[in-house]
Amino acid sequence: MRFSLMIAVAGAMLLSIGSAHAGSPEEPVTSFATPCSNPSGLAWDGRNLWVADWDAGWIYKVRSSDGSVRDSLKAPGFRPQGLAWAGEYLYVSDDLAGRIYEIDPGSGMVLANYETPGKGPAGLASDGETLWLADRVERTIYQLIPHDGTILNYYTSPHRDPRGLAYDGAYLWVSDRRKDEIYMITPDDGTVIVVLKSPGPFPSGLAYGKDRLWVTDFETRTIDALAVRDGDPYVTLDWRDSHVTFVNRLRNDGPDPLQTMDFYVAFPRDSLENQVLLEPTRFSPGNFETVTDRWGLKQAHFHFENIAPGRTVEISYLAHARIADLRYVIYPETVGNLKEIPREITEQYLVDGTRYRIYDPLIQKTVRSVVGEEKNPYWIARKLFNWVIQTLEYEMVGGWDIPTTLIKRGTGSCSEYTFLFIALCRAAGLPARYEAGIVVRGDDASVDEAFHRWAEVYFPNYGWVPVDCNRGDQEWPAEQATGIGMVSNRLLITTQGGGDSETIGWTYNAERSWTFKGRATVSEENFAVWRRAKAEGEPAPAAAQP
Repeated sequence: MRFSLMIAVAGAMLLSIGSAHAGSPEEPVTSFATPCSNPSGLAWDGRNLWVADWDAGWIYKVRSSDGSVRDSLKAPGFRPQGLAWAGEYLYVSDDLAGRIYEIDPGSGMVLANYETPGKGPAGLASDGETLWLADRVERTIYQLIPHDGTILNYYTSPHRDPRGLAYDGAYLWVSDRRKDEIYMITPDDGTVIVVLKSPGPFPSGLAYGKDRLWVTDFETRTIDALAVRDGDPYVTLDWRDSHVTFVNRLRNDGPDPLQTMDFYVAFPRDSLENQVLLEPTRFSPGNFETVTDRWGLKQAHFHFENIAPGRTVEISYLAHARIADLRYVIYPETVGNLKEIPREITEQYLVDGTRYRIYDPLIQKTVRSVVGEEKNPYWIARKLFNWVIQTLEYEMVGGWDIPTTLIKRGTGSCSEYTFLFIALCRAAGLPARYEAGIVVRGDDASVDEAFHRWAEVYFPNYGWVPVDCNRGDQEWPAEQATGIGMVSNRLLITTQGGGDSETIGWTYNAERSWTFKGRATVSEENFAVWRRAKAEGEPAPAAAQP
């Protein structure tokens, strides 16, 4: 099960909309002013912080408790950009000179210097043996031999404008100027695992020390300390209060009457970390039967008889919800193993389905090829996610085809991305299901006629985590990472299931069916209208029960 809403709401009630969740790794635990006007690079020497002034060309040694200056030295170049501490030496990148300098901080003596491999040297970090450089022009992360700059490895930066760089003993952290985000990446290939919102609008430097990620901000001229590993397992941001009207309208165009017509309409979900219903959902008409399917999905069942030619039947509801961006902060090494997953989860969400075909030879072969000997549930899911976004291109070709057809065809809709990913996960022994809902299309006042579906996987120690392969099928590593553990506040979640529902089948939001004798043609309209209910500024209230 997901984490309790009681925790999420209790935290949200303490924060205004647009704030991070209480205990969030994005919320600074320490903050103080920099000693300079244009702070750029940042480094940690084991006891103190070093911060560079990009314009003045000075480097300051400051206390991590309050930012007071303990020492200073003149930078070897006119535009010091990145700083890194390695052993007894301080390394400085300069974006005007295009060089990296090795400095003895005691004497200020430059011991070595060399040209950088790219044209825009920015952040520096040291792992104790090698030096890491973020280049904002080449949009590349380089691994270098510290004393002469020989390239050991390189890969694309998380996004377009990498600036700060830090090493925490296992992962690299990279800040991006344009996105105002901070990414935790794997050092070997730059896979983005964690995405955090920067505490300021221009994160120019990063350092890691005292179990804290330190961030300098060029615009606010502050240094913030983030307890990136001490916060909640997820973050909720940017709560929005919305009215959503859902309409399913069927017209009997004749020439003969319809004998029966049935609608199964999912209740918008309540008691989620990022979604709270502010009042009971109002259905029209009001006479319906409440049913629950094998997956626990609550639905309103409407039944009609003798629908004459020319008659229109309309089912609708109005939902008033407060919805937030949801982002899980997952550290792969803290995810438990597959044997720790509760039996009730594996029994329900490892089964086959008519649109999964998990025992098909092609599915089995694909899983063996992609997953290999991997045992960590996070990396199983991530490898399968990467394979899906590399294999499929988005295309709505009509209908929802089975995964083997998608593999052969190479294209699919959001539902087909989801079915393929779920099938692969289940075949690999990782429980998976799907969620779905209604999407804001453009402006806050908008109409959705396409809707959206994504997957969830079960990680021990984290619970159900969203995985959206369709959303993650993008160019930049940071954009791909948005498909792992994130759900937007532009989605009203209505449906959660595993497929083959006895009421709603493989659809989501709503399912409808009809019977007739003779001849009859049915026209259908299915859409939702979004409107913002009130301005930002209020915390999420306790859930209202339908």
